[in-house]
Amino acid sequence: MISLDDYIIQNSDNSPENKAIFEIIFKISDGVIEISKLLYGPESKDLFGKHGGENIHGEQVEKLDLIATDVFLRNFVQSEYISAIGCEELDDIKQLQNSSTSTSYVIMMDPLDGSSNVDVSVSIGSIFGVWENSFDYSDFKSYKGSNQKMAMYAIYGPNTVLVIGYDSKVVSFILDSESKFVLLDQNIKLPKNSQYYSVNESNYRNWSNEVQKYIDNLRGDKSLTQRYVGSLVADFHRNLLKGGIHLNPMNINTRKSKLRLMYEANPLAYIINIVGGESFSKGMDTLELEPEGIHQTVSLIIGNANLAKNVE
Repeated sequence: MISLDDYIIQNSDNSPENKAIFEIIFKISDGVIEISKLLYGPESKDLFGKHGGENIHGEQVEKLDLIATDVFLRNFVQSEYISAIGCEELDDIKQLQNSSTSTSYVIMMDPLDGSSNVDVSVSIGSIFGVWENSFDYSDFKSYKGSNQKMAMYAIYGPNTVLVIGYDSKVVSFILDSESKFVLLDQNIKLPKNSQYYSVNESNYRNWSNEVQKYIDNLRGDKSLTQRYVGSLVADFHRNLLKGGIHLNPMNINTRKSKLRLMYEANPLAYIINIVGGESFSKGMDTLELEPEGIHQTVSLIIGNANLAKNVE
């Protein structure tokens, strides 16, 4: 089996960007391993429940949200290449003082996606997007999704799996019994024949007529089965491997969307684009949407290109 360490050694060209990105991958993977040990360890029951506070979106913060945030922050401050972090649990960009290189990077992350599902043992994950740091946090236009250098996510389920999108390729690694990541798939591609559509149909009345017609067509497609977990990483990962489409439309009554552009939609859109899929947010290609801020929320339609439709 090829370890993550060996894979990086074999695929590095020793360029400055390569060196930086691969170190960032190591720092993220170290954090994922630590969180996996906490989730599957003997004291995991003590991690469940609400913290008592709210994040910037007004959502109740789980204990594990804060634990996961601290885990990744501890790892990131050790890297000379990471100069700033944006995060669901932080109100503003957190600047780090450890960068000593001419080119540094900012990481946007959802440390624990789907954390409200922990108490019921549903798969959850961590999501990361990596940009070269422009150090202009008043104007987020330089942080369009298409400008990402790398994107990753981890899924904590029956196994802990790490998925990396970098250098026009998507690869995955699985955590083995010795807490080391080993290569699982060295070139993920979307299946041509889709199997699933994923959407919370209880919100049907809150969608536009265009979205409702789109869902009706998906429901009427006999080649598709509806599967919805409610954990973004879990739904995305299944559709990535099996083929399908995930939808999280805007609520036309409140004019609000749920998913965060910078640390949920953009990283996953970057990955789906590499494997031949498409994604749309706010009526356009997700990766070309000019960000307005770190916590901007957007709609998301993401998956196989033959199923993805630009509706809002």
